[in-house]
Amino acid sequence: MSTQVCHKTAGRRMVVSGMQRQRPARLAAVKTDAPVATLPFQVKEDVKPLFAPVKLGKFELEHRVVMAPLTRCRAPNNIPSPQMAVYYGQRATPGGLIISEATAITPEGQGYPQVPGIHTAEQVEAWKPVTQAVKDKGGIFLCQLWHVGRASHEGACFMLVQKRQFSVCLLCGTASQHDG
Repeated sequence: MSTQVCHKTAGRRMVVSGMQRQRPARLAAVKTDAPVATLPFQVKEDVKPLFAPVKLGKFELEHRVVMAPLTRCRAPNNIPSPQMAVYYGQRATPGGLIISEATAITPEGQGYPQVPGIHTAEQVEAWKPVTQAVKDKGGIFLCQLWHVGRASHEGACFMLVQKRQFSVCLLCGTASQHDG
């Protein structure tokens, strides 16, 4: 008698065979005389588990789950806000790595409105509670430095366009008028 994994569905036990897939309600182990199902692939012995520690440069990570950068456009006047400290703090884990959203290194290199910068003293000070929130949870925080390149040319720069009371979508070229 061997142990197999099966799915309990609608009160009946259905043994998983081959690559057939059933809609499972939950997973359970049952005793059966049926042959054990084999996987059509092999797991390499040297593959490290997702939650195994890893050294990344000078950083010792407790696991391999990394929060990738996201462009959130939630920094009023391009200054990191207290809500950003809450956002990143909620996602921090002990020994985990978080890479910040795109952070403009110059006013001319900014590609979208309301993205944080790190080129003024006020912006640097506003980042401190954000990084501290991650550190308080034992996490590691890296800043993604950003310059959008030629998209920041004055002809396409949203900051210049906003001063003229209209905006142009850089992707499709649609222009829209603003009041005030």
